[in-house]
Parts: sequence; C-alpha cells; structure tokens
Amino acid sequence: MNEIDLLTGYVLPRDIVEQLARYKPGELSWNEQLSTIDLQKTSRSKLEQIYQEAKQDGKYPFILQQRLLNVYIQKKSIQQAFSLLHEMVSNRQQVRRYFH
Repeated sequence: MNEIDLLTGYVLPRDIVEQLARYKPGELSWNEQLSTIDLQKTSRSKLEQIYQEAKQDGKYPFILQQRLLNVYIQKKSIQQAFSLLHEMVSNRQQVRRYFH
C-alpha cells in the first residue's frame, strides 16, 4: 500500500488504497464486472463472488441482492435467502439513519 503512496507522491485515503490493492493489473473491479454481465445468465458462484467483493468495499448493490435472492429461492437455499434478506433490511435501515 505504501508503494502506491510513493509512486503517486500523494497519500490516498486508506479505504481507497485497500480497494486498489485488491485488484491485479487488467482485472475488473466488482463494479465493472457487474456492469458487463448478464445477471440472468451468470452463475450463482460468480454472482456471489461479485457480491462479496462489493461488500468488502462497503457496497450492497440492490440489483445484485435481488438476483441472488431469486436464485436462492429457486434453489430452495432457505438459510442463504434469510441471511441475504437480513443484510438487505439492515442496509436499508442504515441508509435511512444516515439521511434522517
């Protein structure tokens, strides 16, 4: 992480440096992957991987959550569906608190 600071001559915020350090050259970020995939045709494991990367950045993309929830319900993965629903509700409450 210090290498980025040294190369740029600028001290970046720690969360930005951590995000940058996660990806190798030529590798797409979770946001870029999400914008280039077909949510209906992408495998469950790929959707889960993108979602985990987004969560590491503190993001919870609603469209991805909805698609994963549909997949879990179709596959009768009740435990995973409830865990995701809990995350969705928790994040909505945090957003409401932030704007009130």
